[in-house]
Amino acid sequence: MLKRRTYNTQVDINLKQWAESSLAPRAVEIGWESLKEQFAGLLEKTKNTKDHDNIFDNLKGSVWDDACKRHHWDEKAMEVLRVIQLNALEDRAIADKYQWDNAIKFLERSLTERLDQSKENLTSNWAL
Repeated sequence: MLKRRTYNTQVDINLKQWAESSLAPRAVEIGWESLKEQFAGLLEKTKNTKDHDNIFDNLKGSVWDDACKRHHWDEKAMEVLRVIQLNALEDRAIADKYQWDNAIKFLERSLTERLDQSKENLTSNWAL
């Protein structure tokens, strides 16, 4: 029982430090990148329709670039996200090492898939 308590304590300390220092900004950064990818994909998708008229493509591109440059996240929103994340970490939803191991495997699998997808995108873009 002592090992489990020590394990949970060390994990709790490490997670809390991570959540307090960099989790919220990193989550916002990844969310923003995902949103930009989705929107850029949507713009590209509309170009491939039979009803597409390219007269406004340059304007849409300029508006999109300007919006990306000017956008800034509200610091209050970042703080709210940080508090939510800290509260979620203190929820004690994962009771034992087996659940932690499964959660880590899930995260690792998800990150590996995302990395593979990014590599594939880079390779296909370089081929153009």
